[in-house]
Amino acid sequence: MLLKQGDTVLGTITIDDLDMPWWHGHFRPTPAFEPIRPFFDATRRAFKAADDRTIGAALGAIKSLALVIEPEDGTEPITAFLLHIEGDRMRLRH
Repeated sequence: MLLKQGDTVLGTITIDDLDMPWWHGHFRPTPAFEPIRPFFDATRRAFKAADDRTIGAALGAIKSLALVIEPEDGTEPITAFLLHIEGDRMRLRH
């Protein structure tokens, strides 16, 4: 699957585990991901701090980026999801 913003590919998602409702796997960023990496870092910190106000703000900031996950099998793009990225690992819920 591809993480995209508009026509720009931000990274590749490869699922390797499932713990419903979360999918776990690898995330391989492209250089285009680097400007938005801080948004994901802020979300991770907010969840670790368990601060609801900060979590809401961090998730809202990511939502404002209009990211899309595009399955490589040609099925409908995923537009509503939670994506956590830490290093080369990711968790996805949609």
